[in-house]
Amino acid sequence: MQRIIPHILFSVLIAAVSILEGCTAIRVGKGQVMLKKVIIKCENPDISKDEIYGYLKQKPNRKLFGANYPHLLKRGKIGKKGLLVSGSGFPFYLCIYNLVNPVREKKREDRRDARYEAKKKRYENAPIKRNGHRRKEPKKRRTIGEFLRDIGEAPVVIDSSLTARSHHQLTLYLDNKGYFNSTVKDTLIYPWLQRKKQKKGILCYIIVPSQPYKIRNVTWDVKDPNVDYDLLTVKDSCLIRTGNNYDVDVFEAERDRITKSLRNNGYYLFTKDFIRFSIDSTLGTHQMDVTILITRPQIPTSDSTWKEVAHRRFYIDHIIVKSLISLGQLKSDTAVYDTLSYNDITILRNTGSIDGIPIEEKFRYKPDVLASRISFRQNIVYRQSDYEATYRQLTDLRVFRQVVINPETHDSDKINIVIELFPYARQSFTAQTEVTNTGGNLGFGGSFGYQNNNLFHGAEVFNFLVKGGTEAQQTITAGSSANTPFTFNTIEFGAQATLNIPRDFFPFNVVTPRNRPEDQRKAQDRRTVFTSTADYQHRIDYDRSLGNLSYGYTFRYKKYVHFGIYPVEINVVKVNPRPGLAALLENRDPLLLYRFTDHLIQDSRLTYVLNTKDPRFNTIYFLRFDMEASGNIMRYAFSRSKADTDATG
Repeated sequence: MQRIIPHILFSVLIAAVSILEGCTAIRVGKGQVMLKKVIIKCENPDISKDEIYGYLKQKPNRKLFGANYPHLLKRGKIGKKGLLVSGSGFPFYLCIYNLVNPVREKKREDRRDARYEAKKKRYENAPIKRNGHRRKEPKKRRTIGEFLRDIGEAPVVIDSSLTARSHHQLTLYLDNKGYFNSTVKDTLIYPWLQRKKQKKGILCYIIVPSQPYKIRNVTWDVKDPNVDYDLLTVKDSCLIRTGNNYDVDVFEAERDRITKSLRNNGYYLFTKDFIRFSIDSTLGTHQMDVTILITRPQIPTSDSTWKEVAHRRFYIDHIIVKSLISLGQLKSDTAVYDTLSYNDITILRNTGSIDGIPIEEKFRYKPDVLASRISFRQNIVYRQSDYEATYRQLTDLRVFRQVVINPETHDSDKINIVIELFPYARQSFTAQTEVTNTGGNLGFGGSFGYQNNNLFHGAEVFNFLVKGGTEAQQTITAGSSANTPFTFNTIEFGAQATLNIPRDFFPFNVVTPRNRPEDQRKAQDRRTVFTSTADYQHRIDYDRSLGNLSYGYTFRYKKYVHFGIYPVEINVVKVNPRPGLAALLENRDPLLLYRFTDHLIQDSRLTYVLNTKDPRFNTIYFLRFDMEASGNIMRYAFSRSKADTDATG
């Protein structure tokens, strides 16, 4: 036996190597070369090689556990300093693609097409039945090869035209970063195992950046005096600074910053097109002078000429909120509304009806719920930040399918804010059935759910779920299932109710500021959650009842941090063990005692979640921290009431 085992292991190793070799076989046409890796060489540490890699028009096949890594070779014509190499990892998707034999797949597709044409011909010639129906129209089904090709990835063949485009893109990238007239070279090399076959190649991009251009002076030229006055504080924090490299991305970020600042000062119609940059790079010292030019809008005159006018600053006039029932009302709304004024906000109620049923018998949402989440106020300047905060806060209520905010301008300096809400259906029902097979234990169950998205007309979300099921399981006591026939001996059913209220209650409403606007509070998306759960389990070994009652408060802090505070959670477990299980519990097994003895647990819990999932960041951080304490309040209550203790104290 000891002599056979090495031979078996050697055979398995040979088979694995053969399979991997077959999966990674090169299937390219005559004269074509598959792209194996990309090497980027740039010794300037200020230039991001990861960004350069993103500009390439051809990249190697995707890899499982693939990554770009620093080059580790110490020899070679290219050298080892300042290199970035792609192509690491296992070519999983290429292997799936190579599982398809092209010759066999072509025959398989021909047979499939022939069968499909025959079925289609029979379908077209089939007589129509008396009821007007005919047999089901045939469909062309996909072959296994087509399915694998959709998952896999064909080998990337080096294309000289795409290499030239990559070369051009890298030159533009260096120009945008201030390295004008830099040298970019591309070359194709072959690994030492492929030098004769020349079927796999490595594309190398060698970048020699020139001396960068730096900014010498930054001046402003604002044609509108009012805009110039509003930019006094903005100029001090300009992103384009003396001594920095010329960078197109920084110029674009500065354009966005100026636009955002002016739109937050009432200039609703101001766009980035009014901002221009005048650059003088003829100094001969790799330096440039930058002038930030802000122009004025132009309007046509009666004599077919154009004249410049000042930028208009808009003030909020009317704030109108209404609920819509169809998307067609966005274009043309002919409904008749009743109005209600609350804190300078006009709320509309649709007075119409459908089939004699009123659309809104009374105002759908309480006025204070909507007003507290609208940051706009009458007679103040329009601010883009109010627009974004209002949209975010109304969406956070989670009762609207869509929120549309339309600023409507007039000939004067007034602007109306029309907020159109598309709510979800107030009530909905769900039903679900399932069949399970866990370790040979067959079972089935089902659930019925009810949801109300506006329980007390304050955007409260109420969920109620009833579920039940049965399963055929073995008993946990030794020998008790030896002669037990296959039967559904486990029954479980329960219910869960959750009330989600989008505001804070006692004691959290005491510590939060009452008069501060919603968008200025550090705690966003504040919710109070009440949860109650009851569950009953019946088995041959025991009957067990479980109950849970909790009260919690959740909120978001600074966009990426979520807190959950649960001051009260009560868990009740009541167990009625059968004789077989009771005998096992006498052995004092801690695990069994914890699961099958009566419990009354009161605990408090704190949850902290940091999630920086954002496409703007290259690195995503996720951190979850939970802290829980139990028994202290109950212990204190029992000691104060001088309750009797058991044998364990």
